[in-house]
Amino acid sequence: KKDNLDDLFNRLQGKIDIEEPNDGHQLRFLEKLNKANGVITLAPKKKYAWLPIASIAAAIALLITVGVFQLKNSNTIDDKIAQISPEASKTQFYFANLIEEQVK
Repeated sequence: KKDNLDDLFNRLQGKIDIEEPNDGHQLRFLEKLNKANGVITLAPKKKYAWLPIASIAAAIALLITVGVFQLKNSNTIDDKIAQISPEASKTQFYFANLIEEQVK
């Protein structure tokens, strides 16, 4: 049997077609084969190249928005004390002035 193969290759040497098929040949062949066998091919999933970039941009926009609202709503300790108890604010103001006068 090995001799038969060797003979076959010796006879076909220089006659074997080594050229590449046209682009899409395999895909067209598989489509025809599937159609003949009654197989239905599903459309390939669409790849969205912009989706990861949009996700990153949305995350950055969210972080910036949260940061802006935090800076806008940040109160000093004095403002927070004044909101909690007006009397505590007045007391702090009184003692701050008293210390200032003592330092002078």
